[in-house]
Amino acid sequence: MVDDHIQTSIEDIYCDGDPTEHNGELYGLWTVAKEQGMVAGLNMAGVTTPYRGTVPSSALKITGIGVYSTGDFNANDAEILLSKEQSVYRNWY
Repeated sequence: MVDDHIQTSIEDIYCDGDPTEHNGELYGLWTVAKEQGMVAGLNMAGVTTPYRGTVPSSALKITGIGVYSTGDFNANDAEILLSKEQSVYRNWY
């Protein structure tokens, strides 16, 4: 668990990436780890920088098809659209 400066409960010990919980959120994504690492590094260097959370996103290729996702993956009110003709899948909020 880290505070708004990516610092643990132990002074001068910072944590980012998969094991990091900030405001009850565990992201487990590389894009989030990079952002948390930048904030942690700035704070370790004495540049006070708050971490405000990250909009989660992920991009990968599955059997030659590019897939990209961003936002709240667990939203209950999401509208799901699928187009087989255009090989497009969209999850709208």
